[in-house]
Amino acid sequence: MTPPRLLRLTGLAGLITYCALLLASSIPIVLVSFKPLVWVQLYSGYLLHLVGVTPGLEVFQGHTAPRAIHRMSCFRITGEGDTRLLLYDDLERCRRRRVDAIRDPFQTFLVRGLAGPLVDIDLGARRSLAQAPMQPLFLVTDYYCHVPAAEQARVRAVSIESLYLGLSVDDGSTGEVVMRGRRRCNRPTWEVR
Repeated sequence: MTPPRLLRLTGLAGLITYCALLLASSIPIVLVSFKPLVWVQLYSGYLLHLVGVTPGLEVFQGHTAPRAIHRMSCFRITGEGDTRLLLYDDLERCRRRRVDAIRDPFQTFLVRGLAGPLVDIDLGARRSLAQAPMQPLFLVTDYYCHVPAAEQARVRAVSIESLYLGLSVDDGSTGEVVMRGRRRCNRPTWEVR
């Protein structure tokens, strides 16, 4: 083997080892449940520390990412018309922290459609419900404005109460955020309550 080729192979092996150590040491401890992986993470962090690299330092200052993982969302959807009409309710499932292995497809559809827009609104976004990121909220509320039971009760507005449960990446604790809002059936605007 020629010296330049040996040098390239040694450099490549060092680079691969360095990348593997960085990857292994950056896994949050909360997410590691496999015991041997915990030891790999600890030893790789120690080896990086020996060469002066502290794993987990923020490289790019500026926009920070949320430090929580979405665990579950539940909703209570109420129609407001001649009478108050309960149209959908699964809040009790979140209050009991019960994660179902097999979910109702409609429940999955609601979580995918409503969780994002409601979190954006809770964080201060004020976009039209007709635009792309908020459009699922408009479509779901419009659906509930026109279901047969809502039309019988002459529903003029749909209210949504949402319970969002998250898991902290830093310490493994769970937190919850309650969001409430309302849309009048004849307007594409959302009122935060």
